[in-house]
Amino acid sequence: MSDATKLIIGIDFGTTFSAASWATTAGRRDVKMVNDWPTPHGKNLNDDQVPSAIAYDRDGVVTKWGYHVRDQDSDAFQFRWMKILLDPSHKYYKEAPRMMEMIAALATLGKSAEDVVSDFLKCFWEHTLKTLQRKHEELTQYTLQVVLTVPAVWSPSAKDKTLKAAIKAGMPEDLQLVTEPETAALAVLKDKSEEDTIDVGDAFVICDAGGGTVDLISYVVEGLQPLRVKECVMGDGGLCGAIFLDEEFERHIRIRVGRVQYEKLSKRAKANMRWDFDRGLKRSFEKGARFKLTVELSGIADNEEDGIEDETIIIQYHTMQEIFDSICIKIQALVAKQLSAIGQKGLRARMVVLVGGFGESKYLYHFLDAANKNAHPDVRVLQDPRAMSAVCRGATLWGLDQTQPTISRSITSRISRHSYGISYCYPFDSSVHDEADKYFNESKGEYYAEGQMKWLLKRGEEIVEGQVLRGYTSAPVQADIDDSYGPEWFTWDTLLCSEAETPPSRRKDPAVKELATALYSIPIKDIRTLSKYSSGGKEWHDVGYSRDILCGAARLQFRAMYQGRLIQATDVAYPEN
Repeated sequence: MSDATKLIIGIDFGTTFSAASWATTAGRRDVKMVNDWPTPHGKNLNDDQVPSAIAYDRDGVVTKWGYHVRDQDSDAFQFRWMKILLDPSHKYYKEAPRMMEMIAALATLGKSAEDVVSDFLKCFWEHTLKTLQRKHEELTQYTLQVVLTVPAVWSPSAKDKTLKAAIKAGMPEDLQLVTEPETAALAVLKDKSEEDTIDVGDAFVICDAGGGTVDLISYVVEGLQPLRVKECVMGDGGLCGAIFLDEEFERHIRIRVGRVQYEKLSKRAKANMRWDFDRGLKRSFEKGARFKLTVELSGIADNEEDGIEDETIIIQYHTMQEIFDSICIKIQALVAKQLSAIGQKGLRARMVVLVGGFGESKYLYHFLDAANKNAHPDVRVLQDPRAMSAVCRGATLWGLDQTQPTISRSITSRISRHSYGISYCYPFDSSVHDEADKYFNESKGEYYAEGQMKWLLKRGEEIVEGQVLRGYTSAPVQADIDDSYGPEWFTWDTLLCSEAETPPSRRKDPAVKELATALYSIPIKDIRTLSKYSSGGKEWHDVGYSRDILCGAARLQFRAMYQGRLIQATDVAYPEN
């Protein structure tokens, strides 16, 4: 075995379920799933996923995780859906009753959402490593590379919390964060290329419908042997995953039986009802369903007129339809937006592929298929046969792809979801600049405007791996600088970004965020060799250098170049990663 052999581990930390996959860079590079998750019955399920759940005792000690956590148990504290808590910027964060319950539990335990996620990932990671040790003898013979997926719609803060939680859980510090729809796309592309169902020039949408988030990404095929695609329009998404069906259903039941009576019901009774809905009605419901829809709710009083008898509630088809439609219509709007953007680019959309747990829903499939038949009759809606594991399998495929030369990689370019730039000082122009930015530049002998943005890459533009975006500038240095200053002239610059559709012209605009700061220096002896000029009774050197952005697959590099040589480089994750 080569010393360079890598073991790639792809991890999908999901809102409701999580999964792990792996492959080595030697041999056939087949992707395999971890499917022996522990259960309360003492034997492992042949299941590709494990519930994203964890329980604590009153002292904050972890008591169980995964399948061992059951709503009806009397644990002091249980957490599900804790992934959503990592991004409090969304409105949903403080709307849902179960979110409020978790926020209260965090306060009682004295833990943060990041702590709870880290505790879960620690259990998850340790089990994954034990599984791989049984499969691959000594893991020390491999170089581990971990790829962890995150929602594309998350804020940079949420992604940073995920990264810190994963490292705290024991995962390697060099793990890569990649967006869920991108990894799902790689899994789908692998299957579709083997089926020979796509052609050069075809555009398609990947709709990753998970438990919490729904992310969409669109590609156009550039080549088939080997398969090469590029992102063709900016991705989109929102918080409209399957857990919102659970919330809508429980809201319906609470109103139907009466809030007072519902609150009096036992924790076990409500937990069993939720289980009935999650594992039964929600997964089997489809358009035109003819079977009887019921859930059991122990302790509920009979009300034959309202369809409640023998602790069983009859759910009318139109009620389930309203619950599903309230979420599906949001997903359809996202799909329609992607298809419209593809058409505006003059491209031909061929298909919308559903992946993710919610992507397996028959009702969602028929809803999207019916909605698109009129507006986009040539676009097929497809369900990936292995929709549930697509994100996780794709994470490992993404890691494998990164071990290939750049020219051989499957995804050749991406669309930037942010603008990236640096600030400059320009001669002041009252018709252009804000008076608040005006200052007297002694080295030039005139008024300048500070903090004016120059965007090297704008939102919606193409990111090509290996591309260098240059930001030439110069800084005035007094010619009489002496040795007491030290052998080096120091300065720093900050890489800035913005999610605004039209990036602001001023650094002070609230929509401009700091992404990374680089400190660098140039030898004073080199500066003294530069030509001089006079201004304000002093002599100056203009020190010219370049502040550049090197685009990578998952990260970018902010670096400074002086006279053709690299003087500083700082690696930064893309905010969406």
